[in-house]
Amino acid sequence: MRRLLPLVLAELLLASGAACSSGGASFVIDLSSGGGGPDLSMDPPGDLGPGRPDGSQGPADLRRSDGGGVVPPPGFHSFPPSKFRMGRANDPRCWSSVETGHDVTLTHGFELMTTEVNQAQFADLMGYNPAAFPACGITCPVEQVTWHEAVAYCNELSSRRGLTPCYVCTGSGDSVRCSNSPTYDGKQIYGCPGYRLPSDAEWELAYRASTTTAYYNGPLLDCNSNDANLDAIGWYKDNSLGTTHPVAGKAANTAALYDMSGNVWEWCHDLFDVTPDSAPVTDPIGTRPGNRVLRGGAWDSPPWFSTASYRFGAPAENKAKQYGFRCARTL
Repeated sequence: MRRLLPLVLAELLLASGAACSSGGASFVIDLSSGGGGPDLSMDPPGDLGPGRPDGSQGPADLRRSDGGGVVPPPGFHSFPPSKFRMGRANDPRCWSSVETGHDVTLTHGFELMTTEVNQAQFADLMGYNPAAFPACGITCPVEQVTWHEAVAYCNELSSRRGLTPCYVCTGSGDSVRCSNSPTYDGKQIYGCPGYRLPSDAEWELAYRASTTTAYYNGPLLDCNSNDANLDAIGWYKDNSLGTTHPVAGKAANTAALYDMSGNVWEWCHDLFDVTPDSAPVTDPIGTRPGNRVLRGGAWDSPPWFSTASYRFGAPAENKAKQYGFRCARTL
């Protein structure tokens, strides 16, 4: 598969006509094992692992629909059922009610892509590349996607791997419109066997990976510019040079997840609850009508927006060159 990669990327590039260049406190308790935080073992990219619903025991390459080769499949990291502190305490320098702290229990395990979906992966499954930064290269995150396009990709990934889709979609391309499958509405989404967007709570649990600070590598040093801690883990307004960058170019967290801070905002499954309740919650899903959740900040964001707890909402039909995603699945 690795020997084919340069040829495959070149073929995708020619097919798309794009230019390519090389270029407060929280805690986690593993409820499945009596404590100790999430299992930080990671499935090798492309390996669905033993006992997965599609029966795969080895690499599950995503074959190009035009027969032109293989695009490397996304890697995933698994998290067990857990309890953690979501949000953060009021910081007089920069804080918003969208970050209100509260205890969260997730009674299910889940897996999350280790990187944002890149342009090659999106084009392979969906047949087009909507990115506003094609010159960045097809290993850069796909962006300029709506929430609908993101969940349509998750549906297609489910179909490719023989899993039940979590969403119902009509139309195609950037005009696709999707909603929850009636079977998996509300909290029932956690029971869907297929791929979906992560919930707001799952995303933050995965970002933190047992850490308690604003970033997974340390505290927020500056709310608005030139944060040395963020420089190490993410692309943002003070180091991005006004563009996205290839995925996995900065330091990962301890769960081997890349670009959870910066590069592109990531769509989540939930509807956006502007001010979370401070009371403890179990398996939360935002249901307030309106916007969908976005997380992680982007290449043009100030440092504060790229912290573990900052939350943002936008209409599901919005597309912007700051909006991307990664898929999740209940285990």
